[in-house]
Amino acid sequence: MGNVTRDSFSGADILEQEAVDTFTADQLSAALDLTAYVGNVTVILHSEEGTGNANNTLNVQMQESATSGGTYTDITGAAFTEVDDTAGGSLQILRIDADAILGFMKSNGIIVGTTPSFIYGISVIGRKQVI
Repeated sequence: MGNVTRDSFSGADILEQEAVDTFTADQLSAALDLTAYVGNVTVILHSEEGTGNANNTLNVQMQESATSGGTYTDITGAAFTEVDDTAGGSLQILRIDADAILGFMKSNGIIVGTTPSFIYGISVIGRKQVI
């Protein structure tokens, strides 16, 4: 029997950062307010492989700001591995310390290539602080 690590999401909120959809150009999500969340939030990218030409790529970087409508900057180390036309798509997970970011988070999806198309979505799972 091998070692198994289980994450318990009991009592956690599941938030939609970017609804699953087909994107053919860069996509900046709406702001997600994480000011009431503590500890690590789990960010999940679920993507189909890209279609169009073989050189098409999707790069998603998580960004932060102190205010919802403020200037967003990249969160260090919070970039997903590039997605391309490899069969099977991609399911990736990042853990981001909600206590260490400025409070609001967006995903910035950069799509590059000739007639690119990617179906993807981003979900966030986290726990609010209980007082």
